[in-house]
Amino acid sequence: MWFYFAIFLLNIIFVCCLWFCAAVNADFKKDVYAKTGITLKDLEKNQYQFVPFEEKWAHRNHYFMRPEGQKVTTIILHDTVGNLFSTLNKFSDGKEHPLNAHYIVTQKDGLVPGGLVIEMVPPPLMAQHAWPSWFRGKDNANDYAIGIELVGKGFVDQGGKRSFYAYDSAQIKALARLLTRLVREYDIRPENILSHGDVSPQRKYDVTIAFPWRGLYEKYGLGMGLDGDERTPEQIMEKFPVPYALPQKFNETFFQNMLTLLGYDTRFADDHDASAGEKRAKWANVYQAFFAHYSRNGQGALWRGKPDQRDQFWAFALGAKYFGKDFEKASKTENGSVDP
Repeated sequence: MWFYFAIFLLNIIFVCCLWFCAAVNADFKKDVYAKTGITLKDLEKNQYQFVPFEEKWAHRNHYFMRPEGQKVTTIILHDTVGNLFSTLNKFSDGKEHPLNAHYIVTQKDGLVPGGLVIEMVPPPLMAQHAWPSWFRGKDNANDYAIGIELVGKGFVDQGGKRSFYAYDSAQIKALARLLTRLVREYDIRPENILSHGDVSPQRKYDVTIAFPWRGLYEKYGLGMGLDGDERTPEQIMEKFPVPYALPQKFNETFFQNMLTLLGYDTRFADDHDASAGEKRAKWANVYQAFFAHYSRNGQGALWRGKPDQRDQFWAFALGAKYFGKDFEKASKTENGSVDP
């Protein structure tokens, strides 16, 4: 008899949980509509879809057709630097220069739960989330990229010091599930999961150095990273057919060539009209984008600063692992050789 009573209680608890979740779900959608005028449609658990505005309000939809024949090849992560409701309003304000992204992933904020995924634009369509931009020889990433916005403040500058806000754990788990699905569905290569800072390093810093890129790679296999047997120059040389060894001392030209190989926009280096100071400032921005994503990820205090041998190793190792066929050309210094 106790067995059947226990089963009965479990069923009651299960039904109550379903009722509670449905109530929270309904309240969340009502709150969104009240504050933004946006209607959300339920998809799977914790997933919603933007319902396009009717014809007379169609200018608020903020999405477009991709260029004919253009495939989706890239995913770009952003920070909203605002809460969910301000972001939704920005993405549906109907202004002449519309902004939007394909997905928004929430963080815990008052009554808004962390880890909700809202599809604002179906990936086959284009959203305006990364313009101007350039990466690996292509401009206007809007044409070929899926944009994902992570709700959060990003960073704050106080007293000449920059502090970075942590990302919500539920948000990161939901993002990992979303990325895993998109990578499978659109055959996204690891080197094509990027940040806004990667494709626009002269004007953007998101996602920040606090974003757990290494955790995404090590736990979920997402993006570029180094495995346990790829952490020394000797291991890289043994595992990958690289034609040059890593310089024993930091060589800035070598490092810059590696960043160009990885895809960063370094065309300014050949701008004869730019001063040496202007070029140094632009290189510093590219360095910071690389630090945040790879060599200093998770180390907010080291976001700024001059690159060193550890940064050079990361650029060398990633280049060898993911761009081996182009490595020989990129690894040469200006005089055509690499210092051993």
